[in-house]
Amino acid sequence: GVGDGQGAGAGVDQPSIVAGEVDGGGGGQGGIADVVKVFGIAFVVKHSGDQINSSAIVVMKKHKVLPPGKMKVVPVVVAGKGANVIGAVQVMGPAEQLVHVQAVAGMPATLNGVQGIAGVPISGKAADATPTNVVPDVTISMNVRFPK
Repeated sequence: GVGDGQGAGAGVDQPSIVAGEVDGGGGGQGGIADVVKVFGIAFVVKHSGDQINSSAIVVMKKHKVLPPGKMKVVPVVVAGKGANVIGAVQVMGPAEQLVHVQAVAGMPATLNGVQGIAGVPISGKAADATPTNVVPDVTISMNVRFPK
């Protein structure tokens, strides 16, 4: 689902346990960390993306840095590799554009010895970042780290 800062997590002072587990905790203690190990990132994003998104919104509100617009969590797929899910991100933008985003196409990049992954929000689940499926006016607002 698509969330915003106007209702998600209202009245909650602390992020839920989901935020701690997604940020690397929870190893061997149950929860999302174990689900990722068994079922994979795509499963967790599909079934817990709204919880992850709400937790991120609570953290942004707590630090008074909640940007305008809607947000949701989607998988990151390797560009040109089909549905090879390598992570998850929170994306943000106008609601009318955000509803079209199904994934972010990740493109490994190296610039002067520094490695990273460039990400482009796309409307399909396949990892083809073409001008026809790139969703305009949507950006990545948070990288979701899962425990290894």
